[in-house]
Amino acid sequence: MGSPAGAGDNTAADLLMRVGPDVVPLLAAELGLTRTRMIGGPRQVRESMFADVGARDAAEFARIFATLPEERIRALRVFDPEHTTSSTAREITRLLALIWRDEAGPAPDVAMLAVPSTDATHEYVPRLLAALDRPATVVPVHWDNVETELKNAPPVTGNDQDRLDRLLAAVRKAAPRTRILLPQSAVSPRH
Repeated sequence: MGSPAGAGDNTAADLLMRVGPDVVPLLAAELGLTRTRMIGGPRQVRESMFADVGARDAAEFARIFATLPEERIRALRVFDPEHTTSSTAREITRLLALIWRDEAGPAPDVAMLAVPSTDATHEYVPRLLAALDRPATVVPVHWDNVETELKNAPPVTGNDQDRLDRLLAAVRKAAPRTRILLPQSAVSPRH
């Protein structure tokens, strides 16, 4: 069995940390990424920033952060590689090379595809699905609000629904045998 793959998305990173936070460091070590560390996903990093300045939410963080002197900002854990998710340019380059050469692991069984906000990336879905060897399952993601708890994903509405429908059609066309698993919040009468 392969692994999940994400398309540059905070939700995918958060879910990866929920599914296997102990597996990520083991995989990094197996790939020779000895200076790469995962403390948590994007939400945990954000929460550490809030805690470091004594903020309860994003609005309070923005107000406090704007008043902090530079030395206090530099003291935040997010800027210390020993206390946050971090890597080196050399190790990120190594990881990308391993992925490019199909040496980072088996093809994924599940791909978490970001619902694109624009059509700027030509043939985004067919190219991505081909690169991932047309995984058995696709989970559309990326209409989430980072300010909303992951367990309480917002519903898909308006323009987001149109973007989701375009992604679903592209997946069905590029990989007809791929199952599409919609998060409960994304289920609408059109599906």
